[in-house]
Amino acid sequence: MITVKEYKERYIKQLCKSSASYFEIGAELFHEAENGEREHTESILGNVCIAVELAMKAYLANKSLTLVYEKLPDKLHITLLCQDEFLLTDSWSDILNDKMRSISFDRCIVLISTILSDKSKECSVFSKYISELKSVRNNSVHSVMSVDNPVVFIATIFSSMKVLEILLAGIPEDTGLHDMWKDYSESDFYNNQNEKLLAKVKGKINTARNSKKFNTQIPLVQNEFEEVLYDCPACSSKALLSGTIYRTDAVSEFDPVVLYTEKLKCNSCTLLLDDYEELELAKIPEFVELNKTYSDAEEYWSELYFVREIRNLFGTKDEALIKKIKLWCEKKAAETRDSEQSCLMKMYDDALDKRYEKRAVQQLKLLRDNEEDYENHLQTDLFFEQNLSDILGENNE
Repeated sequence: MITVKEYKERYIKQLCKSSASYFEIGAELFHEAENGEREHTESILGNVCIAVELAMKAYLANKSLTLVYEKLPDKLHITLLCQDEFLLTDSWSDILNDKMRSISFDRCIVLISTILSDKSKECSVFSKYISELKSVRNNSVHSVMSVDNPVVFIATIFSSMKVLEILLAGIPEDTGLHDMWKDYSESDFYNNQNEKLLAKVKGKINTARNSKKFNTQIPLVQNEFEEVLYDCPACSSKALLSGTIYRTDAVSEFDPVVLYTEKLKCNSCTLLLDDYEELELAKIPEFVELNKTYSDAEEYWSELYFVREIRNLFGTKDEALIKKIKLWCEKKAAETRDSEQSCLMKMYDDALDKRYEKRAVQQLKLLRDNEEDYENHLQTDLFFEQNLSDILGENNE
């Protein structure tokens, strides 16, 4: 028997070893395809996608083994989560070796996106390239597109390397995957693809510079915690650089607020850079300090989280509805001297009650409209009536 810690280390190393092996096979088949050998080239997509899936599981397993398994017995789940030195029994090892309990490719993507959600750049790059890879994988599996398309091979290999680069930050260095990625990241293929990205950004800048739509009017900053003026790399006019600030960055309430850049838009020459890689290649800084402290940002965060809470509670993205709910809560808070959050929860509870009331009435009506075997439904009628009374807070004894 081995400990949870030993199993975890062995499991991650095996995943990384297999990931490197699958990627190397896919890359070798890609080179053969470049030389005109088209037999079995669909294996390029399969091997590379498997390599990425295994690397994602290694990344998740390094966070916690519980992330890469589904439907584990509660005791085993808690043991994996909390007890590194606990010995795994043979029966538990058999459960962990059951491939049917391993999470899917899509589930890996969801979990990693959630983990990276507080890292704007990494999350954006991961989402961009894993989406491209997922699309290629799904189309290949369902034979939607030709697997003999060289463009698909190039996109698959390059996207997989970009995804692996993000994942490696969360994978131990002694697994061999880092060395494999380093070898391929120094290849002519990888360098050429990055040069194409740079050329694309330069092309956008040159197109904007030559657009002859210059307007020297300085844009208006709508929200000082989300936007800042910045010199446009194409025409040197003032452009809007927007992004996100994070509460967790503050060490002191008097620290300057840091804005992590996400988009640059210039009204003077129409340049738009809305991709982290484009911003980086255009030499736009990853973050800028605002002339505000984290203490100044408290009111902004309070409103931001309140709006987010409205979205989550009511499951809506309708900005007009969100604004109405927010104004209602502000009005009620002023009237009752209660907090806006408390007023929001009261509104949600009332809305929930009305939903249950409406559902009960509808079910009751359906039963009464059904004359067939009405006697058998009588007790059910009373059941729904009692439910409705309970929901409405009535006491009909």
